[in-house]
Amino acid sequence: MSNQFELALRKYIAAFDGTKDISTAEFKSRFDNLHHKYFNFVPRSKGLLTLTLTREEVFEIEAARLANGTKVTLVHFRKVSLDCVDIMLRLVSGKEETTVRVVTVITANQAVASREIEDSFQLEVVNIEVEPQDEASQLPKLLNMIKNREWDLLSSALTPETLRAAAEEDDLSENVGSLLHFALRFDAPSSIIYQITHGMHSSMLHRDAKDRLPLHIAVSKARPSIISHLLSLNPIACTCKDSKGKLPLHRCFDNKVVQAFKPQQFTRIVETLIHTSPETLMIEDHKKRCPIELAILSTAPMQTIVLMHHKKDYVRKNSSPTTAAC
Repeated sequence: MSNQFELALRKYIAAFDGTKDISTAEFKSRFDNLHHKYFNFVPRSKGLLTLTLTREEVFEIEAARLANGTKVTLVHFRKVSLDCVDIMLRLVSGKEETTVRVVTVITANQAVASREIEDSFQLEVVNIEVEPQDEASQLPKLLNMIKNREWDLLSSALTPETLRAAAEEDDLSENVGSLLHFALRFDAPSSIIYQITHGMHSSMLHRDAKDRLPLHIAVSKARPSIISHLLSLNPIACTCKDSKGKLPLHRCFDNKVVQAFKPQQFTRIVETLIHTSPETLMIEDHKKRCPIELAILSTAPMQTIVLMHHKKDYVRKNSSPTTAAC
C-alpha cells in the first residue's frame, strides 16, 4: 500500500473544516479519488440485519455532512496489514461530537470496503516494510501453476513478496478477475486459498468479467470450510450481486451446483450464507426471483427448502421491508 491512499484521505478530510468553503465539483472529485467504484460501507449493526451502504448512498450522507458544516479530524491512521487500515475520525456538528472508527480494505490506492467497529476493539497492527521488486511479474507463472495443478510448487512460490506484487497489479485480467478467482475455479487445496487470502486481502473484493466476487465462484466449487473462511474475512460479499443480479445465495441453486454436493453438505453451505446475511433471502435477481424461488425450481434437497422457509418467515417478522445489496 503506497502513501497515495493516506494523502487522498487527508485531502478528503480537509474538506470538512466546518466552513463549507468547497465547490460541489471539487468535493465530488475528492470523494471519487478516495473511493473505489465498487466501494461499500457497513455501519455498526443496530438490529437483526446488517445494512450495507452502496458508494452512492455513502456519497449522499457525506455531502449532507459537508452541507451541515460538520468538522472532521483524523484521530488515528494505522496500518493493520498490507492492504488494510484502521481509521478513527472525530466528527463535530454544532455542540454534538462523535467518533467513528472503521477498518478499510484498499485496492489500487482506493478504499473498496469499510466496516465500522467499536472504538475499543483491539486490532493487531503489523509493521510492514515493502521491498522493491527487481524481478519481472511472477503472475503468469502463478497462473500456469494453478492451471497445471502444481500445488506444492505453487505453495512454495506464494511468498509475501510475490503476493505483494500480485496485490499491486490489482485484477490480473478481464477474464481471470484475480489470483483467488483463478485458484477457486481450479479447485485449489484449502492451504493455497488460505495463503492467497492471508497475503492478498483485497483479492476477495475483486470482480471478474461477469462482476462476480470470489465468493460467487466458491459456492459452486469450494468446500464449506473455504466458504466459511471467505465469509469470515469478507461477510459483505453475501450481499453483492453479479452481472445477472445474482447473490452468492442465488448461485447455489444452479442444478450443477446442487448436484455437486451431498444433501447435508449443500444444506450446510446454504445455512452458512443465510446465517451471515439473513436479508439475502428477500433479495431478487434481475429476473425478480428470490433465492427460495430458485431453490424450489432446482433439484435442491427438501431439507434445504424447509430451512429457507423457516428462516424467511423469521426475517419477515423481525426486519424492515427494505434491504440493500451492492
